[in-house]
Amino acid sequence: MTKKKHLFFFDCEGTKNMDLSSFGFVRTDNYFEITDKEEIRFFDGIKIGQSMFPTKHEHLKSLLICDETTNFGFAVNNDLLFLKRACERYECEKLGVASYDVQNIFRKYAGNGEGNIALAKVINKMQIDRGRLRHHKSADDAEMTMLILQKICHNLSAEPGEIIRCLGASRYDSFDSVTMM
Repeated sequence: MTKKKHLFFFDCEGTKNMDLSSFGFVRTDNYFEITDKEEIRFFDGIKIGQSMFPTKHEHLKSLLICDETTNFGFAVNNDLLFLKRACERYECEKLGVASYDVQNIFRKYAGNGEGNIALAKVINKMQIDRGRLRHHKSADDAEMTMLILQKICHNLSAEPGEIIRCLGASRYDSFDSVTMM
């Protein structure tokens, strides 16, 4: 992985019918200093069943597809699936997103064969103070994902790129390979 200018952590939350309800992110520099944080909601103040996703599609694309950024998510295949379904449902161009999975990085770091380990459980296991951050608020979940990678980097005295190389982190390169949830 070439060293990028920014690290981008994102999370999606969905509705019961698997529609994308929010997209949250935290952008940092390579030292995990937060430069930007936002929660984008798709159903605020509009009729139920009508999403603002099509009007926010280009903004999402500009955030997720950037040569200067390395993307990370927690159980990121779920987030990519939400985005894929939203693109299909609202007939928008697919977003060709590449992202590393911090859940997978944690499992390899901890020597842990556990399958899908929850974000909250990892936060507790790593003894990270989440302070004011709320679970299932997408921007806060993105920040907690950042805190996990930051702690792993600190504990191993390594940069994110080194962690990815050393632990052989899974990278999800396109929506075509995303099928599980």
